[in-house]
Amino acid sequence: MSRGGEYAYTWATAHPDAVSCIYADNPGGNREVLLKLGELAARDVPLLHVCGSIDPLLGKFSGPIEMIYQQFGGRISVMIKEGAGHHPHSLHDPKPITDFIEQSVNPPAPAPAPAYLAGRTTKTSFYGSESSYRDFPKEGTYITCRGPFFVECYDRHSFELPGVEGSITVIEPKNPAAGSPWVFRANYVARDALVDLALLAKGFRIVTGPVPTTPTAPAARTGTSSTSI
Repeated sequence: MSRGGEYAYTWATAHPDAVSCIYADNPGGNREVLLKLGELAARDVPLLHVCGSIDPLLGKFSGPIEMIYQQFGGRISVMIKEGAGHHPHSLHDPKPITDFIEQSVNPPAPAPAPAYLAGRTTKTSFYGSESSYRDFPKEGTYITCRGPFFVECYDRHSFELPGVEGSITVIEPKNPAAGSPWVFRANYVARDALVDLALLAKGFRIVTGPVPTTPTAPAARTGTSSTSI
């Protein structure tokens, strides 16, 4: 809580392999913590922030942590109490917090790696940015909730094919539809992409790339055959 949140992040980013999750309440922070958040995201450490909507620390630290962690592909959920300041901390009913910790410490078995993965691969998380405004009678207020603790969270795999410039990214649905349908996107899929989120919910894979860094169109390098997934 508060300065304790800064201490928690300082310790966690220095010992990322020893952390199963972080619950931070109106947390403080510092520049070094912000620079090291990638260490936690790379280990898929889930985060939960409970904050007051008029607490100055919300915009100073909690907001930047959320934005940076999402950019790294990490899982961060937030609960913003309407009209609340820095105090009082936590919730009158701790169940959402304890549920988050329990689910983080005892996660379900990971899904098998897709057969199409090859070479150097990276796995991150993809989830929508939409907020839900929910009534919490025990708290006497409404709370804005968003993040993978409140919405579906999908695995996002990035990999490279030999002889092809640029990486391929595939967002996997939880339950693939019959025939394993997929949709190609020529650009980065943002978290507010409502059509893509709806397709994922219906069992479609979302495929992006390869998009090269040069101005030319994606193509296999000279001397190699084209490859498809």
